[in-house]
Amino acid sequence: RDSKIQVRQTNKNKEFCTLISSSYHRLLFMKGNAEKKWEMLEKETLYSGYFDYLKISSRYQRYDNKWSKKIEREIFERGDAVSILLYDPKEDSVIMVEQFRSGATRHPKGPWTLEIVAGTLENNESPEECIVREVWEEAGITLNNPLVKISDYLLSPGGSTERMWLFFSETNSEGAKGSFGLEDSGENTKVVVLKRKNAMQMVADGEIFVASAILSLYWLQNKLKNE
Repeated sequence: RDSKIQVRQTNKNKEFCTLISSSYHRLLFMKGNAEKKWEMLEKETLYSGYFDYLKISSRYQRYDNKWSKKIEREIFERGDAVSILLYDPKEDSVIMVEQFRSGATRHPKGPWTLEIVAGTLENNESPEECIVREVWEEAGITLNNPLVKISDYLLSPGGSTERMWLFFSETNSEGAKGSFGLEDSGENTKVVVLKRKNAMQMVADGEIFVASAILSLYWLQNKLKNE
């Protein structure tokens, strides 16, 4: 019995040391980011339509403390976005939407995609306000349970400014069906309810191939595993 207690104590000490080490390295990284330098030299709008296309010239301080050469990049400016995984814990099901996507026309399984509810932030709209609106517009569901923020991340920082807020919320999948979307923007979504294990299998089979859906489904799997 004493040896078991000692093992538990040793494991706790290891966990504490790991936590301290991790926190220390995070502080070093944050301090390093604050000391890094960069400059925006020029910014030009090449095209402005449904989305914007920019040309940006910049330079930054390298890791050897020398300044980089002038870097010119064409950047896709589409605005920031939100997405949410809707989960019914009673049925162990997820509520998703299927829709036509112009950006998926080159994908071998496109251009229709099976994904989670998502949308673009409007002027002066918070990510939380936006996702509540989008869930109603795309799935006809009113959110009553708390929003859990999974993460916010950059989708493709090498060529796009887009930042995505990814949320999770529990809801009731009973009655979740039909087609929705805003006609004036060419949007037409079909609600699809899937058992969670079936959705995970579709990820493994490449039938679900949108990043936000894949990230959130794996997040949910990990969450349930650790509860």
